[in-house]
Amino acid sequence: SYPRFTWQTVVPDKRRVSRHDVNDDFAKALKLFVGCARMCSGSELYQNDMVEFAALWFAEVADRHYEKALAATSSSVAVDELKKTVEILHAVDRLLASHPDYSLSRWVDFARRSADEPALADRYEANAKRLITTWGGWQEDYAARFWAGLVEDYYIPRIEKYFSSDREGLDQWEEEWINTPYVNKENAFDNPLEII
Repeated sequence: SYPRFTWQTVVPDKRRVSRHDVNDDFAKALKLFVGCARMCSGSELYQNDMVEFAALWFAEVADRHYEKALAATSSSVAVDELKKTVEILHAVDRLLASHPDYSLSRWVDFARRSADEPALADRYEANAKRLITTWGGWQEDYAARFWAGLVEDYYIPRIEKYFSSDREGLDQWEEEWINTPYVNKENAFDNPLEII
């Protein structure tokens, strides 16, 4: 009912325990799907599906490292696992940027274009960003979108902040992120199928 990765919620959500059904069988299916690349070359739909499926799998791998970081009893192990998580999530963000639909910039642009003056555009953008992040009080992370830009610009810095000495400043950081106009740095792979 609430499919999310743990890195999207910073800490495991004890109230809503549903997660993506991305497991080792999914990885086997992905490998078979990749095997069709030559047969499906030139198909935009195949490429889009491949990008989505690969991003989901790599996000799951990142989640496994992230959960090890959370469970670590040694700070060096936590740092090492967090580093692995972040490296993989950077690649996930680039994969998502290679998909035509999974982009924070599209969401922000929709919101900003609805306004007829800059101050209102800023407010609409902040509201749009809140909806996909902290909206809902105890339902925080309810939407948990899986989009380019959101992974790179929000989720990665957020988990790094959680593991920093300034963990108490996390709520303030989230508010600043929501209220700061988004600068699109999304960076798609030239040929995402080669990466996968």
